[in-house]
Amino acid sequence: GRHGAVLLCDRLISSAAAATTMVKKRTLHPRPLLDHSALLAFFDEHGWKEASARRLAGAVVRDGKAVSQVKDLPADAYDELPRSFAELTSTVESETWSLDRTTTKLLVRLGDGQRVEAVIIRNHHGGTAREDATVCVSSQVGCQMGCTFCATGTMGLLGNLSAGEILEQLVLARRYARVRAVVFMGMGEPLANCDSVLEAIEGMVDTQRFGISPDRVSLSTVGVTPRLRQLAVRAPHVRLALSLHAPSQGLRATIVPAAKAFPLPELMEAVAAYAAHTDRNILVEYVVIRDVNDSPAVAHECGALLRGGQYMLNLIPYNPTDVPHDYQPPLPHVVAEFARIVHDDYGVQVTVRKEKGADVAAACGQLVVRAPKGCSPGASGAGDCAGGEGARVGDLDVEDLAAPPAGSSAWGIGDTQGGSGAKGRVVQRRGAGAATRRAAAGSGNGAAPVAVQRAASPTGPRAAAAHGQGAAAVPASRAAAAAPFVVTAAGAVFLAAALAVASLASDGRTWGGSVGEF
Repeated sequence: GRHGAVLLCDRLISSAAAATTMVKKRTLHPRPLLDHSALLAFFDEHGWKEASARRLAGAVVRDGKAVSQVKDLPADAYDELPRSFAELTSTVESETWSLDRTTTKLLVRLGDGQRVEAVIIRNHHGGTAREDATVCVSSQVGCQMGCTFCATGTMGLLGNLSAGEILEQLVLARRYARVRAVVFMGMGEPLANCDSVLEAIEGMVDTQRFGISPDRVSLSTVGVTPRLRQLAVRAPHVRLALSLHAPSQGLRATIVPAAKAFPLPELMEAVAAYAAHTDRNILVEYVVIRDVNDSPAVAHECGALLRGGQYMLNLIPYNPTDVPHDYQPPLPHVVAEFARIVHDDYGVQVTVRKEKGADVAAACGQLVVRAPKGCSPGASGAGDCAGGEGARVGDLDVEDLAAPPAGSSAWGIGDTQGGSGAKGRVVQRRGAGAATRRAAAGSGNGAAPVAVQRAASPTGPRAAAAHGQGAAAVPASRAAAAAPFVVTAAGAVFLAAALAVASLASDGRTWGGSVGEF
């Protein structure tokens, strides 16, 4: 039954963890008022009506009211609630803006001093609070899945976030933009913190609270098989993205250590069952690493694995980051050939991801917070993002899904960043009223600008935010080249509808039909 599956999952997760030490359960006091199950239990313990708790939650989230401003609560609730709950337990410790101001990375300090990162991705340039945006949220402090390309995994697992702490990331993000979509693609494995994630999703789609359309909530997982079944039952509206990264069990286990606990054949069966149960297509994420999983032979294996299923393959050129492996980004023509093989020979829809936020370490695999003993994490490091000969620097990381701009074409048209001699800057602000430090730099060959941030103190570490680079990193230049993605017209319709991608770059190439580029 469900209880047995959950217990089995917990045992599997434990065996898959790179570290053998137990993670201490976090104790939150006060608790976030957005922890809805805890709030309902609190009202029940005091003999107060559940309807009052729901009215309170709606007023705080939807209307931005303080508890003291909410009318018609039980008389003693106004004194009792502040002793156990806080309207907001998280704060923004620092913010880092991308060159084009479409991406903002927030370093969020939790109530107990732990830190996570959230990323805001806007549909347009400008960075005003009136713009629609997608928020990439974290579900854990660190991660125990140990993916070898991902900086977050180098932290290990420091703790799970409560549902309220996940939702507080949306509250903080709403200060910067209008939140229209959410992706669970920040720090942590969402299905390893399944109960909190599911409760958070319920709050996101609740029309009395955040009111986000169920079709605009997406979740990325390495594939915690028993939890996939639970997700299909409790949140069938969620858009699922599977972090595959290799088409065979042997190769995948070297890149994703959790694969040893969740074998690929059983995982693919569970994913196919999820797709059938929810009647939704699955985005399959595949980080392409040079000379590791990018060969034509591996491409044929990948095509054979996905052929005939409800899948779209999203190739993600590796983002260099602080991991203990000498991984390198793939060559653009190698990625293009991989895409061609999978699409042309096996009929699988394929995209090649164009990262957004890499210049502030906010792209795929770059999220991590790390601090030496006695230090407090500061701002993230970032560097410039250079495209190689013939490469196009794209506008969006598909992990950061957002709605297409009004009046756009099927894929939309956005500015392609970079170009010889392109100049720009990344701005970091630390705390309300704090001094702002800016740096601008130009570089050739389509390079984006160098980013410089100010740490909280001379010895304070930094925090980073791109796919695999969530760890605190020293600002440094970084080359990143990407090839245009390949997708048929039918695939374009699926990706636009299922993932609501925005800020798409122009001048795309095609394989086998009308396509766009992002």
